[in-house]
Amino acid sequence: PEILRILARSLTRVVRETLEGTLSTLDSALECLEVGDTVDEELLGSLGEVRTALEDVLERTEGAVEEATQTALGEGPAGEVPAAP
Repeated sequence: PEILRILARSLTRVVRETLEGTLSTLDSALECLEVGDTVDEELLGSLGEVRTALEDVLERTEGAVEEATQTALGEGPAGEVPAAP
């Protein structure tokens, strides 16, 4: 069971770091863009939607992996093992 926790944490960390790096790159790109130069409003809006989607994924990733790990281990939401019948 402990190996699953370790793997889940490692996987979560890698996914989170990758998505945070992508989000940072996108934020930097969006800061430099202004409507009217070489960017139209539709493109800027689409990039903003991508940023929002990445933020949502980051928020849900950790909880989903933790929940899956707990389910696989037969634990409750607070990491508690259910009492034996």
